[in-house]
Amino acid sequence: MEQIIETIRRIEKARTALRQAIVENELATSPKLKDLSLMPKMYEVFEEMKGRNITVNDRKEFIFAVIYLYSPCKFFGGKMPQGMRKAISRTMKIDSTCISRTCTELMVLYTTYSDFRQGVDELLNAVLKKLERLSFMAFSRTASLINLFLLGCASIIVTRSMSAL
Repeated sequence: MEQIIETIRRIEKARTALRQAIVENELATSPKLKDLSLMPKMYEVFEEMKGRNITVNDRKEFIFAVIYLYSPCKFFGGKMPQGMRKAISRTMKIDSTCISRTCTELMVLYTTYSDFRQGVDELLNAVLKKLERLSFMAFSRTASLINLFLLGCASIIVTRSMSAL
């Protein structure tokens, strides 16, 4: 009898954790921006920060920031909204296949290399400041965007492991 009660408690605890993970997942993977016409303004900020000597790694930082703002679910196997890849390639004046190839390594770069992470964080902060000044986005910056994003990563991992139960 005690074993049945303990099993029920474990199941209830697991379901509570799963519900919380689903909510956190939704918060972390929902897009912050939808208007693709803002992308050139974001690229202007990027160019102001990097100057004329933009490296391949710099372009990856920009692509990461764009995906994070427009389609964070892409980092977890989701799809980009229609037209986003084309908007990125048009804005950056690069081939769209380059974007597809780059997407596969972005999470590894962000989680592994502190200089890449720092570049992305600085770019996101600068872009968000510019968009706030232009009144395109009202966003409370009390918590780091990336911390929310990484919380979403953890939530997805928990969600997937819980569904395996």
